[in-house]
Amino acid sequence: MPYDVDQPGSYVVTENLTGSAAWNGITIAADDVTIDLNGFALTGVPNSKDGISAGSNYENIEILNGSIQNWGDDGIDMFGVTNAIVRDLRVSHNADDGMRVGYASRVSDCTLLENTHDGLVAQNGSIVARCVARDNSDSGLVVGNGCTVRDSVSRQNSDDGIYAGEGSTVVACTTRSNGDNGIQVGRGSLVTTSVGYANDDNGIWVNGAGGSVINCSVFGNSLYGIRVGDGCSIISCTASGNEKDSFYVSNSCYVFGNNSFEAANSGFKVAGDKNRIDRNHATRGAKGYSVTGADNLIIRNSASGNSDSSYGIGGGNDAGGIETDPSAASAGPWDNFSD
Repeated sequence: MPYDVDQPGSYVVTENLTGSAAWNGITIAADDVTIDLNGFALTGVPNSKDGISAGSNYENIEILNGSIQNWGDDGIDMFGVTNAIVRDLRVSHNADDGMRVGYASRVSDCTLLENTHDGLVAQNGSIVARCVARDNSDSGLVVGNGCTVRDSVSRQNSDDGIYAGEGSTVVACTTRSNGDNGIQVGRGSLVTTSVGYANDDNGIWVNGAGGSVINCSVFGNSLYGIRVGDGCSIISCTASGNEKDSFYVSNSCYVFGNNSFEAANSGFKVAGDKNRIDRNHATRGAKGYSVTGADNLIIRNSASGNSDSSYGIGGGNDAGGIETDPSAASAGPWDNFSD
């Protein structure tokens, strides 16, 4: 190295290679290129540039099977490349991002460790699968709009564990001990079967309207377990031991079948209007349900063992009665229950 690829084709590395100051390791200036590292490492030196770099407006470039480490800028910079494939790489200790890929890319089976900025950045319409991001100095996995992140782990990054733009899907992912949110997604996004554990802000945050959080578990986060914007749904999730509220909802949300345990503040904080809070359960927190907005519907919920109050429902809301015995003659099908 440095080595320039200016013709389409398949290129195979046959030994460990070391970079030079002020140069990229490999520079790609062609479409339809595959670089197989063949299990070897591309290692940068102080003041080197990118490990692998491709210019803008190229497409169909694939990088696979090796290690890229210690470069002075990005490990891989293909931010202007469309339809890139990156797989089976260990990308670590680079002075900028671990890797950057362009629109409609696929990144799979990669480990992104201790890069100075983000572990991975992928543009709109990309898929990230079975990746691990750890100890990066900004976020672990960052993707644009309309992306999918699945079966991945992001831990101990200084910012968000996973950040996904609008209309994205995060499925079967685990985040822990990140410096900001475990998972943050934009409007219209879906987070399902995922975990947010001991993050410094929210476990899961839908930072926009019209998203859904389904079958997720959040616990031990420093702010909210799950926080959503307007018009969102939270269904069949469990939140425990979060330092503020287990569930925080804004306006026009549907919150159904969730379980809050040992919330430091409220199990369910309903700050906005026109929400439906239905068939949830809140136990052993400070408050079970704190409803400060108006025109909310609160029905068929249960609460037990909360130290302050089970139900704090402000005026202007429609709530079922609060009963202690579901078998009592006075109990109706829409009532809430408390011990």
